[in-house]
Amino acid sequence: MAPPAKTPRTSRARSLGTETDRGAFTDTVAGAWKQLSPEEYPFTRAVADHGLDHDDRAQFLAGIDLIIARVTIRPPAT
Repeated sequence: MAPPAKTPRTSRARSLGTETDRGAFTDTVAGAWKQLSPEEYPFTRAVADHGLDHDDRAQFLAGIDLIIARVTIRPPAT
């Protein structure tokens, strides 16, 4: 039997639609994660306890800044 086809990440991200309230969605996810065993899922529980509230655009731009900074670094002269 062939493995199931993988859905591209971008289409999964868009599958919620534009009408989905981001705050309500992340609250639901965090609530589900808080129900997990802290012994079996310590990282997931820590993230859930910390909250999923963040600025997507700010994080994206910070990532772009890191990429640009790395690309523009010149190797030391030998």
